[in-house]
Amino acid sequence: MKMQMNFSDGLRNGFYKKWTPEGKLILKQIYVRNTKISNRLYARMENKELSAQDIIKIKNAAVRRICLEELGYARFLSQVEHKVIDRDGEYELIKIDWHKREEPMHLLKVKCPSTGAYYTLRVPPHMKTAKQAVAWTFHMKKSEYNPIDEA
Repeated sequence: MKMQMNFSDGLRNGFYKKWTPEGKLILKQIYVRNTKISNRLYARMENKELSAQDIIKIKNAAVRRICLEELGYARFLSQVEHKVIDRDGEYELIKIDWHKREEPMHLLKVKCPSTGAYYTLRVPPHMKTAKQAVAWTFHMKKSEYNPIDEA
């Protein structure tokens, strides 16, 4: 039996294949960030066809996390129902009840002060206000965070 592993970065990121002595492929496994994923999901990721609904249907939490990161939080947010739970200037704290087996997801929409680009960051679900969530991204408490320090 012949095997081929293509894990160039030291992690299992790539393909693992096994062949019979006659050269017939008998096993092909795909790993993304050290987690085995199905050929179907890998193809959807590669072809940029992955959707929020695909991710919500995934039962394995590790695979779901990888697919969510691949899709991106902003794109995920655009495809699911969500609730803005707090606004503070350019910041929005958003709650998504996204998976019946998981706690709600909280996302923070922020605007970069230097480029003006908007980003969506995942924050812990215990965040209650946008300012608290922004402070958390700087490893601070809400009372310690002063936006003037960003400039």
